[in-house]
Amino acid sequence: MDVSFEIARNLRTLGLPPGANASDVRAAFRALARTYHPDITGRGGARRFERITGAYTFLKNLPQDELLQIDMPRAADSPKPKREKEKSGGWFSRVGNPMAWRANRREKLKKEVSAREREKREAEEREARVKQELIDAALSRAEKKVEAVLERLTRETKELDAQSLVLRLSSDVSQVRHLALSVLGRSADSPEALRAIETMLKNHNIDEKTARLVALLPLSKENRKRLAESLADRAPIMPDFFLVWLLNMRETMFMDYATLERYIQKASPHGAASMLRIWPKGRFLSVRVLEELLSREDEGYLTPLLSAMKQRGVPCPISCRARLSALLEHPNSVVRVYARSLGETIYGGVK
Repeated sequence: MDVSFEIARNLRTLGLPPGANASDVRAAFRALARTYHPDITGRGGARRFERITGAYTFLKNLPQDELLQIDMPRAADSPKPKREKEKSGGWFSRVGNPMAWRANRREKLKKEVSAREREKREAEEREARVKQELIDAALSRAEKKVEAVLERLTRETKELDAQSLVLRLSSDVSQVRHLALSVLGRSADSPEALRAIETMLKNHNIDEKTARLVALLPLSKENRKRLAESLADRAPIMPDFFLVWLLNMRETMFMDYATLERYIQKASPHGAASMLRIWPKGRFLSVRVLEELLSREDEGYLTPLLSAMKQRGVPCPISCRARLSALLEHPNSVVRVYARSLGETIYGGVK
């Protein structure tokens, strides 16, 4: 028997290369014995365990130098080993390393648990989002209902407040009327409030505070015009600035001139003069109104009237020339000066 070939064959049985030492042989045998021992594999691994044991028994009895010096025989010299049909190695031959299988199984279970937990978490998040959307929709509907109720209550409160203010405008106490005017605001443009303001101005004294509070109200031009048309008879007791505000005379669109002439006729001397000072330059007063104004003898009326006529260049008809001449003899020197000056400007002099 070729000893070298036998040594090489037994080394292959233990899975060792040529040149392996005794320690390698012993370690390889122990490792294979743990895998193929009949107590582990059953009958299926008995023959394999016998070959492993035989190879180990053969190799451990060899001298160390002979074991280390052995060379692997060439393929041509070595007889081909008979191929033995190995039987199934049982459970270990099917699954391989049991520790690796267990680790793989544990990892697979962990992934499955993680996937289930992720699906559960996503389902809970979707359910929470749906609930939150339902809650938000319910809150939105409730907020709209509350806003509608508050808007209705606010509107009703404003209407009640406006009605209360309108009633206070008819009070006999001036402080109550002033307070109502100060908080009336935009409600003043309502028909009820406008009628109350008109009644108040007709029935009560138009003092300066009342006039200023009314002038501060945000009345439209149409309502101011309606108010002015109904209050012409109260012109003598109106403050001058209130007349100017009421008649829109400082704004681009003047009130109709017929109404203005009525106020000039009825206003106090200073009120009439105030209106004449902002009268459109060069525009004629009606002859009837001008003759009536000049026919007055009150110097407190004539002085501002003649001054305003001169400043604004209010034309004086021929029919008034005789009156201007008569005013040259007026007892008041200021009236005489203005009459002469106005006559020279209009007629080139009066006699």
